[in-house]
Amino acid sequence: MLREFFCHTLIVVSFVVILAGCNETEEEVNKTLDHTYEGIIQELSDTSYKGRLTGTRGNEKAQKYLEQHFERIGLEPYQGDSFAIAYKHRLFDPDKQKYLIIIKTDTEERELIYGEDYLEQRVTESFDRTGTPVFVENNFSSVRGHVAIWDNGDNWNELLAHNPMAIFIRKNDFMKHLPTGYHDIPVFQLSGEVYEWLNKNKNAVTEITIKTQMKEEQVQAHNIVGMLKGTPNQDHKDLIILSAHFDSLGWSGKEIYSGAVDNATGVSALIQLAANLKNHYNGHAMQPDVVFAAFNGEESGLQGSRAFVKQMDQHYDHVYAINMDCIGLQEGGELLVIGDGAGEGLMNQLQEYLTEHGVQAEVMPRGYSSDHQAFTESGIPAVTIGQSKVDMIHTTRDVPEVVDHEYLHDIVTSVFNFVVNSNHIELPVSSMETVVPVDEGFQEEIEAESNKMTLGDYQKYGDDKNSALLFKSEGEFDKIEDAEKMIKGLDIPETIQGYTFHRVSLSSNWSPNEADYSMIPYNKIHRIDSIDAADTSSLTFIYKDKSDAGFNLMIQREPIVYEHSDEVEGASEVDTEEFHEDGKEYYLYKTDDLLMVGQELQAGGYTYYLQIYKGKVVTNQDNTSYVTIDWTTAQQDEALDFVQSLSLETLIGGMGLK
Repeated sequence: MLREFFCHTLIVVSFVVILAGCNETEEEVNKTLDHTYEGIIQELSDTSYKGRLTGTRGNEKAQKYLEQHFERIGLEPYQGDSFAIAYKHRLFDPDKQKYLIIIKTDTEERELIYGEDYLEQRVTESFDRTGTPVFVENNFSSVRGHVAIWDNGDNWNELLAHNPMAIFIRKNDFMKHLPTGYHDIPVFQLSGEVYEWLNKNKNAVTEITIKTQMKEEQVQAHNIVGMLKGTPNQDHKDLIILSAHFDSLGWSGKEIYSGAVDNATGVSALIQLAANLKNHYNGHAMQPDVVFAAFNGEESGLQGSRAFVKQMDQHYDHVYAINMDCIGLQEGGELLVIGDGAGEGLMNQLQEYLTEHGVQAEVMPRGYSSDHQAFTESGIPAVTIGQSKVDMIHTTRDVPEVVDHEYLHDIVTSVFNFVVNSNHIELPVSSMETVVPVDEGFQEEIEAESNKMTLGDYQKYGDDKNSALLFKSEGEFDKIEDAEKMIKGLDIPETIQGYTFHRVSLSSNWSPNEADYSMIPYNKIHRIDSIDAADTSSLTFIYKDKSDAGFNLMIQREPIVYEHSDEVEGASEVDTEEFHEDGKEYYLYKTDDLLMVGQELQAGGYTYYLQIYKGKVVTNQDNTSYVTIDWTTAQQDEALDFVQSLSLETLIGGMGLK
């Protein structure tokens, strides 16, 4: 928890910071850089950036623009001599994805125009099927094997359990979502014009052909990260991270998604905070180091921030992070401070501070996916601040004209004051798996070497000049005997309720002592014999039947933080409800009308948090597996019946988790 250390003096932040003493180069840069909120947002939203999609030229242009700002302000690079920190990024280039939808009637054949007539909602890796349409009314079972066409675009997940061939939903405004995973049933958004044409000609439509072919590639992307170092004579054990993602959604056909609110506003706030804190540090003795991180790849599964957390320097004892995402929208609702798990203490402190200093804010413990999750997943206290009513993001209506610059400035001022009044940080950072690499080449070596390692492996990698202490605390097993051999005391049932064991993924609290590294040579992988079951922090089981129907069971010792939005494309929020039945308490996790069930149990003196959902077991080409979420909110009773049938207390106790 943060100590009660805030003073009551409000420090007023100038709207634009002018740095005195610029040399000629700095003056030339300042002539081309408008460093007001409005100027930054207008620039990043310009069509020349083509939506700042990670892995594209527009995104690279945004990187250079941010580097110019960090250079102008006088920040130091966080690593090496460059603000740009590389990582490997999974990209779906919009121009390399293949979509084809052809509708045949008795008299004509119409090929729909991508980005104008339709847009993907969720995708299959490869799809080539022809079917007949069914307009959805009251009888959902009629859609089985057909192309379901529905006017109710917000509740399309209700149809998945009835196994349509594909789903078309009406959307007056297309909402763009980047592919992050594959599904067996494709879903497409239809324009109002196409929906009305189909409805008018529904008796004449004979067939609909749908073809898709997705192509993903690995590219090198960059986060842009600068820092201010604290008072020279302190031990640099405290760190504050301020962040915002600068990527957006790119384009679809002729439409460009500018991403003004999501998230040029957050980037403008980050730049202003960097300038103001630099100015403040010049005149005040400040203890913490401050990192300013412009993250890439947020829209495609938090890729940039997750890479950054793996690259972070370990020497800090106390760390917290404040992320800014979707702030400053006109009539965008109340300000939210979102935190979960390790971020809850910081969430409450920041919300209280903001409200006391004139910016009304509410806490939101879970259900808002953004880059703070990359930190809390590793036990680092982190929050995101954003607004509650941002329905226009991911559409072409997300443009600079909807931004409230005055409100944005109020938010920045309050965050600034929170940071400068934080005389000491008392939020400890958990251990991380690698130390910071000294350059991009060494970082790539570390990533490649880590990929070769399995659970229980550790090594001292590098040489006397550049070295990293690597270990693997996570693993995946598709054979029960292998998992039980590695995890001492674990007892996995072969079958549960007629479903057969398929795979288990696990995370542990194990890490080697530094003494384990001191006497070993460089570049030789060592391995421990086993890890005690008591040291496992989470287990995720997949069980399935012969038809690949199955269920996902997650068991962990920390409260559930919803991390499966990658499997539900378009789901940015998860609503959590408590439900009581037969004297037991359940948690219902609902997103886009999909349903997962959670429960809190005691076993062996520990508290365990569980999450269960049913669906289809999908195995990718790289042999990884996941379960689609097929339960809908309409199936709540069925879902609870299944969870109760598992006898979870007995099941957990029998697994040896003590």
